Amino acid sequence: MTENQIALNVPPIHAESVFDKPIFLSFLMPDMDKLNNDVTTDFCHFVFFFDSKSVAEQWIAEHPGTFLLSLEDAFLIGKQVNAARYNLTPQ
Repeated sequence: MTENQIALNVPPIHAESVFDKPIFLSFLMPDMDKLNNDVTTDFCHFVFFFDSKSVAEQWIAEHPGTFLLSLEDAFLIGKQVNAARYNLTPQ
């Protein structure tokens, strides 16, 4: 991983990089049984921000079950999960 600082603006409608460069996230295919047991260990420890696609791809290659998302896609997934969880209409 790099030591570069990543800063985001996250208003209610989207997320964007403060430094105007693409941001990527590693994500783990959720296993509901594990999530209910310990969400931090079994999910959160696999979600990282990267400012380099090649570094992100290297990281996910070393961590089975993970995949890469753009910042925009991760934000949309988060909105959809929250809408479903809290019975909200996604905007």
